[in-house]
Amino acid sequence: MRVLFFPPSRSCSTLDPVPVWRAWPKSFGAGLFAAGALLTASAFLIATAFLITTAFLITTAPEGIAASPNPISGAYRIEGWRGMEKRGLHHFFYLHPGGRFLLGAAWPGHETSRFVGAWSVAGARVTLKGKGRVETSQGTWTVEFLRTYRISKEKGAVRLAPIPEKNRYGLMGWPNAFRHYRDGPATNLPGADIPAGEEEILRYIERLLEK
Repeated sequence: MRVLFFPPSRSCSTLDPVPVWRAWPKSFGAGLFAAGALLTASAFLIATAFLITTAFLITTAPEGIAASPNPISGAYRIEGWRGMEKRGLHHFFYLHPGGRFLLGAAWPGHETSRFVGAWSVAGARVTLKGKGRVETSQGTWTVEFLRTYRISKEKGAVRLAPIPEKNRYGLMGWPNAFRHYRDGPATNLPGADIPAGEEEILRYIERLLEK
């Protein structure tokens, strides 16, 4: 008996394996490449815009001054205050973080003054605007207070130098600059009724503004 062997028909056999990537249409691969390029370009543009914006903000802000909110608030001491206070001359200079200020001066037997109002910063200058009362041995007067100080930073401390101008502010109208002393209030007026706490000073300022 002869046994005949017939090779399987090619139509019934498993097709020759073809790599998947070869089976994809060329347009599909091109689309993936284009999408990847688009995403890369978008990410690059976003990163570039972020860097440019950050650099602009850094370069336009005054160094050490405008980097944080209310960076110059706090108590200041007039330059040469130790020698002045030995002679009985006292200056009180305080910028409240909320935007109010309280200035005071005392020269027992000669002058007592208080100035209150609001302070604001523009560039490298701070302007104090409000009102005050000066009581001296020569008379008493109430004045509108408006004075601008130039902001700088020396030896790690903020310095406020008044722009010279004629005024009737008594001791608080001197041309001496003020240097940052501490963040909170630092009362140093002899026998003064100025409170020591930050919020208490704010209430004191508001009471004087209402008068």
